[in-house]
Amino acid sequence: MACIFAGVYLNEGNRCEMKKKKRTVSYMGPDRLSDLPDVLLIKILSSLKAREVAQTCILSKRWQDLWASVPCLHFDNAEFSRKLSAKSCERFKNFVSSFLLSFDDTNNLDLFLLSCHGHTYFCDDITEAVRMWITQAVKYKPKTLKLEFSYCMYLTLPGSLYICDSLQELSLSLKHCLDVTHKVVYLPKLKRLNLCFLYIGGKCIKNILNGCPMLESLSVESSLLITKDVCFANMKHLSMIDCRELNVLSSCVNVEVLQIWSSYYLMDL
Repeated sequence: MACIFAGVYLNEGNRCEMKKKKRTVSYMGPDRLSDLPDVLLIKILSSLKAREVAQTCILSKRWQDLWASVPCLHFDNAEFSRKLSAKSCERFKNFVSSFLLSFDDTNNLDLFLLSCHGHTYFCDDITEAVRMWITQAVKYKPKTLKLEFSYCMYLTLPGSLYICDSLQELSLSLKHCLDVTHKVVYLPKLKRLNLCFLYIGGKCIKNILNGCPMLESLSVESSLLITKDVCFANMKHLSMIDCRELNVLSSCVNVEVLQIWSSYYLMDL
């Protein structure tokens, strides 16, 4: 199986040419970590971000294929450069695309997390790449999927995301309008939905709620939420943080935990 290291394939029999400073390595005793069973090593790798996971494949043959079975994937473009540039953005795009295409297609994911910081103008076709990554991630039947963007990306999420029958938790922080008014939404196992920095119309949120029969927890933060004629009758946990156009209390008849927080000016009192 091919191994990815920072966006470069390392195939069996081939060595990646990397410039490294010579270092003196002292003998530290037997490698006890590599003696652990696969299930424990994969659990350790699950706590790392995707680039760090990929880098472990060059440690030894013992680690060569473990990365492709990790159930938790966290892609973060900040790992490729502290200062975002066109070059670092392109490296990030190539890395994620290569990683997902080479990932074990029989592996089901517990978590898929995509974090993008900075501005989209640094990278050509980044929105199309993100759509492809999400589409690919859905094929791995994730239980939790999180998208965290620190800038406004005019992204139309793929329709396959809204009919993913494995999702139990979905978190979207996208900084733009979320419009699923005319999309088919059916997430039969979704229990937790977290929305941040979004404009959400009444028909949109109604379509989401109707397509999530198991939804118990809804968290909305720093968003414009239009809730006219929307029923939250089945909601057990409702969190509204710094949201405008808030008029949902009359429809929260079964809520067990209610959190409402909003900033204000003294002149509003």
